[in-house]
Amino acid sequence: RALVLLRQRCKEELAVLARAARDYRREVRSESAAAASVQDLAAAQKDGAPRYAGPKQDPWGHDYVIEPRKNSSRWQVRSLGQDGTRGSDDDLVLQEPAGR
Repeated sequence: RALVLLRQRCKEELAVLARAARDYRREVRSESAAAASVQDLAAAQKDGAPRYAGPKQDPWGHDYVIEPRKNSSRWQVRSLGQDGTRGSDDDLVLQEPAGR
């Protein structure tokens, strides 16, 4: 049960991060294919507030990752999951939402 709750919290945090990454990409870095880091989003200001003020690490203490999607100009956000290994079955990945 505890793992289910941690994964749900992680998904919620990823959703907020994905929206912030989308807005940042569109408004600041649209000409660049390279994805920003979570620290870039936290340091960037919009209307006097940080563009992203959420956690920089997932519930297991691993840094969240923002990366370009394959064959797309959009980004995706990733948690390395409990084991901290990229590409394993416990990774949580959320694509940047379409639209505004």
